[in-house]
Amino acid sequence: LRRNNAAVVIVGLDEMWTGQADPDQAFAGVDPALPTICLNHNPDGYDSLRDYPWHWLLCGHSHGGQVHIPGLGALYVPQKHKERLRGFFSFPDPKRGPDARQRMYISTGIGYSHPLRLRVPPEVTLFTLTSDADPQAVLK
Repeated sequence: LRRNNAAVVIVGLDEMWTGQADPDQAFAGVDPALPTICLNHNPDGYDSLRDYPWHWLLCGHSHGGQVHIPGLGALYVPQKHKERLRGFFSFPDPKRGPDARQRMYISTGIGYSHPLRLRVPPEVTLFTLTSDADPQAVLK
């Protein structure tokens, strides 16, 4: 996407569990110097995507745990990394330098696996993108 002299790349991937996600194809031709947002339904996709040129990874899938019991946590989470249920996560990105980071946001979304939510409100997340010469600065 381009607006005036600013650009951002958006890469989308199929659900990893279907076996149809092809990050090599999705990232083919992506300029690693441009700020890049990767849309991937399942946050477990981070493990297979960390070496690709993205700055932000936007995910859902977990519904934030959907049912959260105080003292017990989420009752059912269909993913490997159960510690990544919702919110912001930051990972080192050594291929871009010692201070560079990749960031992931996991939304609780508005849907559900089962028609019940407890202590995990639905959300619609709005991000405002601004232009900056340094893609890392935009994503801090």
